[in-house]
Amino acid sequence: MTSSSLKEKFHIDGSLRVEAPEFDVSLSFQGNEININVTRLNRNASKLIPPSLSKRIMLKKISDSLTDMGKTLNVSLMGEIAFVIGRRATPSLLSRVGLLPGLEVKSIKTSAKLMKGLYNEF
Repeated sequence: MTSSSLKEKFHIDGSLRVEAPEFDVSLSFQGNEININVTRLNRNASKLIPPSLSKRIMLKKISDSLTDMGKTLNVSLMGEIAFVIGRRATPSLLSRVGLLPGLEVKSIKTSAKLMKGLYNEF
């Protein structure tokens, strides 16, 4: 599938709210921006996140796909942007070296809270 056909195939505008026992998430899609805002996150939700090597591989695939489609994913916790993935992400040198490929960390503290599912404890 070519880059232009991917861009055309993935065009969504709208919003969605997901409520689950371990987390609540709001998703919004506008043009080339995808926004995920985690509004509630239980400690046990971190068990849903794969081990760190798997996270890096998964993150690289997601980043490459989003970039190919010309999309940007903004991930927030309680309205504060934790990180950006895809076309508009500007990864730091550390990210580019391979620890977190394709990821721009906007807030280390918020990212850590989000990844560990512990934001009520900070």
